[in-house]
Amino acid sequence: MNYKINFTKNIKKVVLLLSVVLLTVSCEDSFKFDLPETGSVVDLTLPTATFLYQPDAEDFRKLEFNNLSTEAISYLWDFGGGDTSTDKDPTYIFLGGEGVYPVSLTAIDGNLASTTVTLDVSVVDKFVPLPVNVINGDFEASREGWESDSFSGGTSTSFDASSDGSWTDIEGVEGTSKTRGAKWKASTSINADGSRNAASRFANQPIIVSPTTPDRKVEYIIEYEYSMETAGGKIIVEILDGHFPDGADAFDSSNSASGPLAQNIGTDANGKLSAAPGIGTIVRQKFTTNATGEVTIWIYGQTITGNAYVDNVKVYSAN
Repeated sequence: MNYKINFTKNIKKVVLLLSVVLLTVSCEDSFKFDLPETGSVVDLTLPTATFLYQPDAEDFRKLEFNNLSTEAISYLWDFGGGDTSTDKDPTYIFLGGEGVYPVSLTAIDGNLASTTVTLDVSVVDKFVPLPVNVINGDFEASREGWESDSFSGGTSTSFDASSDGSWTDIEGVEGTSKTRGAKWKASTSINADGSRNAASRFANQPIIVSPTTPDRKVEYIIEYEYSMETAGGKIIVEILDGHFPDGADAFDSSNSASGPLAQNIGTDANGKLSAAPGIGTIVRQKFTTNATGEVTIWIYGQTITGNAYVDNVKVYSAN
């Protein structure tokens, strides 16, 4: 009888021991992915939070934020008044107008560690004109950027591509050889009376500038360099009011009663630029923008004897 009781007790002990072992193994299995691997290094690099901002070109109250945070994968912006954003680089309009506003940025990493920075953002009614990128202003890519989409009764070819451009690059640095330029000759210029013919060529490039508003006059400068081999010809550079896919419409706008927004007629005969290192005549013509900000650079020659060259065309703010 005692043997049976002891045997039963032993059986219970074995079952209990097995239960403990199984429970231990089960716990180890459930937690083995939460433990760091052998040789792992704790991530001690916290995210940093910082940013810059700049006002919109047309509305000073609208600020574009540039997030410069590091070691972060998500962000939380707080502009005050309950306005927040999770965009990396948000744009926000401060309806209160001019003033100083505290803006907070929280940078969060993959482990949910975070860092917050609060900066005072100054909203100032300061005009920031749109920058203008003249496509192929140095003509190194031949006619790229200067062709009309079409030209009713004429040619969309803009000028004679030439290797006889300025000895200076578009930054004004003089080199030891010529650069490429745009060329006009008698056969590709307009007629002596100002009319055009089927072979007349016009450089046509639409650009976007900051518009002039009832309370703000906006001015830009078109800068370029030109030279003519002999006297008697003209190089005309204009800023037209609007964009014109058809070159014929641009020509009509140039010769309308209102005329171009700006015009410069160059007559200097500096000789062929390839004759010796140097530069031609540099022109800086100021113009007032229109209400839309859509204007066109329009360049052509008239009754040229010999060849004429244009190079290094730039447009920038005069404000």
